[in-house]
Amino acid sequence: MGAMIRVRVDDDETCWAEDLGDGKARIDNIPLYGEFNIDDVVVVLKGIGRSLPIVVEVVAKVFKKKVFVFYDSVSQFEKLKEVLLRLGCKVEGYREPRGATARGMMAVAAQDNVDVFEKAREVGIDFPEHIRATGRIK
Repeated sequence: MGAMIRVRVDDDETCWAEDLGDGKARIDNIPLYGEFNIDDVVVVLKGIGRSLPIVVEVVAKVFKKKVFVFYDSVSQFEKLKEVLLRLGCKVEGYREPRGATARGMMAVAAQDNVDVFEKAREVGIDFPEHIRATGRIK
């Protein structure tokens, strides 16, 4: 495994990546913005001075979509996470719920054949109020 480096994936977002050498890296978390996803192998350009390396191109993509699910309880998160991991997805928790005004949010990296919305409904997360999708990634 290569060293972990911080890379810029968007003007407003950075993430961790595994340095693969030769100007390539593997993204190690699910970015909120843009076309990039966890486990993508990407080309990175060195930053100028002290700035971070910048992701400029995907050369290998593992997960075809990312979906953001809003939930009301930690138990919903745990149940959905368990189901999705069994289906080969990757899941990250972005924030825990904080009462009635702030829902929890999780990110899911999935293949096209996994209906994250259906699985969320199966564990008791109402649709569509609690779920927002970014859709298919190029």
